[in-house]
Formats: sequence, C-alpha cells, structure tokens
Amino acid sequence: MIKAILFDVYGTLISTGSGSVDAARRILEKNNSDIDPNEFYSHWKQLHKRNMRTGAFISEREIFGMDLRELYEYYRISGDYLSDVKIMLDSLYNRNAFDETKAVLEKLSGKYTLIIASNTDTEPLMQNFEYNNLQFDKVFTSELLKCYKPDKQFYRRILDEIACSADEAVFVGDSGEEDVVAPKKVGMTAVWVDRKNKGGNFGQDYTVGNLSELLDMF
Repeated sequence: MIKAILFDVYGTLISTGSGSVDAARRILEKNNSDIDPNEFYSHWKQLHKRNMRTGAFISEREIFGMDLRELYEYYRISGDYLSDVKIMLDSLYNRNAFDETKAVLEKLSGKYTLIIASNTDTEPLMQNFEYNNLQFDKVFTSELLKCYKPDKQFYRRILDEIACSADEAVFVGDSGEEDVVAPKKVGMTAVWVDRKNKGGNFGQDYTVGNLSELLDMF
C-alpha cells in the first residue's frame, strides 16, 4: 500500500524555463564573450553534476562557484567568477510551477503524504514554493541531508525520517538516473516524468507526460 509520494522539483513540479541559459548569456555578455550560451550552459551542467559527486559535501551555491571558476579557466575568460556567479544564483528564484502542478498536488494531498526530495539548497527552493503557493508535508534537500542524489543515503534518510518503508513510497521525477534508477535500487516504485516525450527505459514502473496522469494511478 502506497503511503508517501516523493517528488523531485525542477523539471517535475517547477519549470526552469530558459532561466539558466539566459543567465549564462548575461554572464558571457558581461565578459564580452562570443561563446554560444547554450554550449556554455551545457558544459556548466556537466561540471555541476560532476562536482556534486566529488569529495566532501558542500552546498550547491558553493558548487556553482566551482563550476564557473572551471569554466572561466577552460574558456579563458578573465572575469571575476565570484561576482559573476551571482547572476546564475539569482536565476534560481521566481520560477514558475507547471500548469497542472498545484491542482494535482491538492488532489493527492488528502490521500498521501507528499514529500519533496530535491538536489538543491533549501532557501531558493522554499522561495519558489512560496512564490507558487505550493505546500508539502515534508521538504528534504541535499543541503539538509548533506548528500546528493543518486547516493542511496539520500533516499534512505528520507524514508527513515518519514518512517516509511521503500515499498510504501513512490518517487516521481524527470531524471532517469536520480529519480528512477536510484530510487528503484532502494526498493521504491518510480514514475518517470517525460514532459518532452523523449522516450526512454530506465527501469521505471510508470511513465507520464505530465503530473495529471498520476491521478489515474494512485
């Protein structure tokens, strides 16, 4: 019997839109660089994921600084990365929930414990929830847990905190590795959110195009 639904946030409940690429564009313009913003941000994402998984835990805010320092070295940009990274950090705020998010959460909230499980710092995440008027029973971030997805401890600590066994929990998210493969390894049911209809098999139990389809499942 399912008791709890754990949600990833960005790309699942809340859209990142073009905010990150726009921030990359502003950073490059500030430094008079003609590097393509999409290429720059794609490289940034790769570094960001790698830096989340190396060494002792540090906050995502600090990781963003590490990323930009490496990017400036790689592209030979002479700007002040510590100052410029604020442009990217500012883009983390005031992001909009997907159209169906609020209504779906309200319908599910009476039947299940709704949990947030997000690879992010706590403060910008909570600002986005307030901005979109979204409420949850519990919120867990990498900053609070002191580890990042797909580390198994990320998921196990949440299950321990909410006193829920893995077979009583569903994980919903848009990342194949972090929101499907890893939760499945600890015994949870996994729902992959494929908003762009890319298709893919990560071992998910269900695939949905948007959150509204969850209402027919649980």
